[in-house]
Amino acid sequence: MNLKKTTQKHIQIQNIGLILKYVIESENITRINLSRITSLAKSTVSGLTNILIKNNAIFEYKKLETKIGKKPIVLKFNKNFCYQIALNISIENIYVAVANIFGEKLINIRIKNNPRQNREQILNNIFLAINKAVKKSNIDYSKIYLISAGTHGVVNPESNIVTDAPFLNEWNGINIKKILEEKYNKKVLIDKDSNLGAIGEHWLNYSDIKNLIYIDMGHGVGSGIIIDNKIVIGKKGQMGEIGYIPVLKNNSEIKNSYNIEFFEKLVNINGTRRKISEQLSKDNNIKKNNLLLKEKIISFKDVCKYYNKKSPNIVKDIINRNIVDTISIGFASLISIIDTDIILLSGEVTKLGDNFIENIRKKTYGISPFNPKIEISRLGSNAPLEGAIKKGIDYLKNELYSNFLSFLQ
Repeated sequence: MNLKKTTQKHIQIQNIGLILKYVIESENITRINLSRITSLAKSTVSGLTNILIKNNAIFEYKKLETKIGKKPIVLKFNKNFCYQIALNISIENIYVAVANIFGEKLINIRIKNNPRQNREQILNNIFLAINKAVKKSNIDYSKIYLISAGTHGVVNPESNIVTDAPFLNEWNGINIKKILEEKYNKKVLIDKDSNLGAIGEHWLNYSDIKNLIYIDMGHGVGSGIIIDNKIVIGKKGQMGEIGYIPVLKNNSEIKNSYNIEFFEKLVNINGTRRKISEQLSKDNNIKKNNLLLKEKIISFKDVCKYYNKKSPNIVKDIINRNIVDTISIGFASLISIIDTDIILLSGEVTKLGDNFIENIRKKTYGISPFNPKIEISRLGSNAPLEGAIKKGIDYLKNELYSNFLSFLQ
């Protein structure tokens, strides 16, 4: 092997990556600008930009007006050069988008998922959603370089195995990364959905905030934690699994270990419904409150309906006295450990509305001496998909900047 040629090739790849970085991330960049910023000779810049233009990675956009001399030409990155498939596998829905390196979505679809189906059926739902999105996007499949995926459950960052997914049937132990790579022959990134929810919110709404906790509270309770603008995952991907915080079943002193329960079981939507049903079954005024009971269980939709009534009622009282208290204790514990700027609450529990959030704020601030913002997620159920897109963008950019030639193979 000719060492000189190898070194020259390596330098060329580095310089192409440098030029791409400035073209993608700068406005009105010209060859003259690139030469000045990179300290590369004008002839070198000209030669490398010609390679990028020839391969449809960049194009000449427009000429800038100048009073003297030749008008410089602005260079732009071709947003149709490469794409990613973003995927989020949630408990009840599968979300898929096809997006370019700027995060612009060509297609964005959602199909229903059934958590009670077996693993093969859920996988078929995923394949159906991906295939539908790719077909509807009407782009050349060879231009898709990546699948960036999120899933319900904990994902071990070393093995990529889903280790804890209690609300998707037969999902524990699956390696969705390997399955997707073998089926689609594309690079696959995988993370738990709550991490991606945090990334999505931080990217699109809170980029000025360094520390953020995103909490998804629905059938389960999971969270993503950003510290110093970076997601933290832990050794086994279990960072932020606040659903396993031990709390008291009842707001009384600890008498024995049987009064301890996991946070998730008490405050997720099933725990909320269960608590209300237990209380209503003991209440002699159920008919007066006009609540529909079926086997002592009411729907979460009913819970939201009664909680948001202006007049006082037993559902509102139970939630404020039990659920809000427990959530606030959990939040206060998090705040004491993680010096966060904001807590964002997402998931079905947010359907309880603004008064519910305000009550959580008051209770949490009453417990903790530290008072970060507590807000409802702006992106809602779309947050993990947006986070998957952001993670895919970062990967594609890194590949373009470090090894552009791999995109031409």
